[in-house]
Amino acid sequence: MAVTLTNSGGSVVSGGSSVTFLLTTSAGSNRLLLAHGMSDEVTVTGCTYNGDTVTQITASGNTRNWRLIAPDEGTNLSLTFTYSGYGGIWCGRTIWSGVDQTTPLDAGTANSGTSSAPTSGSISVPTDGAIWGSMWAAYTSSGTVTMSAGTSIYSVRNAGSGYSNGSGYRTTTGALTWSLPSSASWNVRAYKISPPPTPPPPTRKMRLFEGFKIKLINGKLKLLQKI
Repeated sequence: MAVTLTNSGGSVVSGGSSVTFLLTTSAGSNRLLLAHGMSDEVTVTGCTYNGDTVTQITASGNTRNWRLIAPDEGTNLSLTFTYSGYGGIWCGRTIWSGVDQTTPLDAGTANSGTSSAPTSGSISVPTDGAIWGSMWAAYTSSGTVTMSAGTSIYSVRNAGSGYSNGSGYRTTTGALTWSLPSSASWNVRAYKISPPPTPPPPTRKMRLFEGFKIKLINGKLKLLQKI
């Protein structure tokens, strides 16, 4: 079973101290919810899904990432982000199937720098797995933010603040890399997503019938009839 992205999205939200999105989560097996929130104005303080607390896995600079193993399936289920005060935030969310339910993610890879090409650096993808990551960048000149390596979930520059944010994934070994309109300080956080472990082969059982015995002859087991 391979890790598969089944739902994703991203939005820039201004005002208030919380925001709620309605998600559809399919009935695929071994599900995982990954979400992130970023802001240059406030601190993103929490995340819930259909009333369940989503576990924070990263608190790095302006970025907060969360995960929830086995999220409820259904339509119009609420994903809510809360933050410290009135301001604007970026919110990203993905739902996956075919994910290991015991250890779905590794410890993560963090990278930062100053350039027009934020990147995670090359990451080895687990067999049948994927990489998911998010990017935050400080002020750049006006222009378009794009993803140059990997598949973009969303990539956007906030016209008001000039800050940029993005989220993306890939299913082959390599980097998650974005292209900014100009050079800026940035940070990227990426995680390997693992599929369930392969189950061991079934154990074969041998049944002996009355009147027979097993004997080792020349290094081989032989079934002999008792005399």
